Amino acid sequence: GSGEKEHAEMIAIFHKSIENALCSANSGVVFWALEVLGAVCRPNRNKPKTPDQKAQAAEMENKMELLNDRLQTLLVGILDHRKGQAERSPMVAMSLLQTLESVLCSARGTTHKEVSQALLQMVAARHTSLLGLLRGKVSGIAESVSLLMRTVITESPPQVVELVKSAALQEGVLLKYFSKALFAPTIEQRFVARYLCSLWMSERHAPSMDLLRRVIPPGLRHFLQTKNLSASAVK
Repeated sequence: GSGEKEHAEMIAIFHKSIENALCSANSGVVFWALEVLGAVCRPNRNKPKTPDQKAQAAEMENKMELLNDRLQTLLVGILDHRKGQAERSPMVAMSLLQTLESVLCSARGTTHKEVSQALLQMVAARHTSLLGLLRGKVSGIAESVSLLMRTVITESPPQVVELVKSAALQEGVLLKYFSKALFAPTIEQRFVARYLCSLWMSERHAPSMDLLRRVIPPGLRHFLQTKNLSASAVK
């Protein structure tokens, strides 16, 4: 009917407006486009109560209608290090990562499988760009990246997981975050750093283990490998 036609026209106009804004060279325009898209895809994000079934269904429908192939390509294009927009603007990076994290992690239940699988593959293919964002100093970016990293590592094929772990090592990000895990000034920063290191070193990743053997003094390594004393031994 006319209502459905009007709805389709409104969606098309919205798509075109968001696509044009995401293609802008102005970081401010890109940031606000991401914020609008995030608000529509995550309408329940700031509500204190758990959304009911109707609200969850509406959120899923929003994502299904808005996150088409073209828009997904534009989103990961911003993430792509070759364009550098996310690295140059922490605000753009934060807004982009929050939307990706919501779609793929915290609000995965309201993301259609077709959307989440396609977007996950595109994000995993740009793992080097995700690692590049960890070179910055914004703690919120590291938190969002850690959640996306967990999804990539736990849900991607083994060969992709190996590429991610090797890239973290080769780009020097693993060593940086190993240092943060020990010496970051706040407990929150140390927790995020330890979490990231545990992901990159999971399944006893051999090259990462070799790195630890080279940087940790033998005496400390021996101490860490010593089994805990039993209750009777402690007494």
